[in-house]
Amino acid sequence: MSPSNKRKHGRVIQIDEATFRIEWKPIEAGEHLIDVRLYDQSVYESPFICNVGDPELVTVKRIPQYIDTRNLNKDHTFEIDASAAGSGNLEIVINGGRVACRVRELSPRHFVAQFTPTQRIPHIIEMRFNGESCRGSPWNLPTRESSSYASRGSSEVETNQLSELIGVGLHRAAVGEPAIFEISAIPSTPNGPMPEPLRASNVAVKVYDPNGGSVDTRIREQPNGIRCEYIVSHVGDHRLEVFINERLIDSGPLYVAGYDANKITIKPVGGSVVGQPVQFMGKFQTILNLELIK
Repeated sequence: MSPSNKRKHGRVIQIDEATFRIEWKPIEAGEHLIDVRLYDQSVYESPFICNVGDPELVTVKRIPQYIDTRNLNKDHTFEIDASAAGSGNLEIVINGGRVACRVRELSPRHFVAQFTPTQRIPHIIEMRFNGESCRGSPWNLPTRESSSYASRGSSEVETNQLSELIGVGLHRAAVGEPAIFEISAIPSTPNGPMPEPLRASNVAVKVYDPNGGSVDTRIREQPNGIRCEYIVSHVGDHRLEVFINERLIDSGPLYVAGYDANKITIKPVGGSVVGQPVQFMGKFQTILNLELIK
């Protein structure tokens, strides 16, 4: 029975002589009562309670469109309305868990989420309800700043423009594999004219490994800006410095987590019992955010 007292029969599928599978499709979110009958008699503990949630009904409001570098180290907020989504677990992950998110309840199932960006990198907000992505997730919040660089065809005249850095290579890099990010010029106002693309001569990128050694970088021009690529060979935090016209970006150096998935070892799981928790040992030689999937 649905929250609105509508009755719906499930589809009974026989697996073998003693096993059956029941399939049913809820049409509304909320608490449902499931009455299981055998020979027209309710089985022990029936009816069962089943909470149905709908991630499509989670509404996100007032989420920032971008992060201004002048507002780094300041709180940013957005609102979440899950009042129509039913019962369930709401999970918010920002940049794979590297940026903390704090949630405060305003009213029943109406929340305000707060996070504090500290690095000049894109912030990707993922939101899941009962393990499923909410409508609109993920949200990509680029970071913008006012930077000066020479216009195409001129080495003397400088104009103030906004630049945008996007890419996984701004916050993590796999050992032995290319880490990539892009730099592009964007209009200084929402409806402003498109500026001239950045040139390779406008940009310098320096990467240092955990021991202070320099990491080779490649800078390549493309139609919409600059593509930067580098390969790390060590696990740990790498310092990344980006210069536009010999000027370090406002947020200063960034720190990229170098990791090596091949150095993660998990001991075999044995002696497990159905319905009982299973423990296993893992050895991690770097800091990672792990999601274990059953």
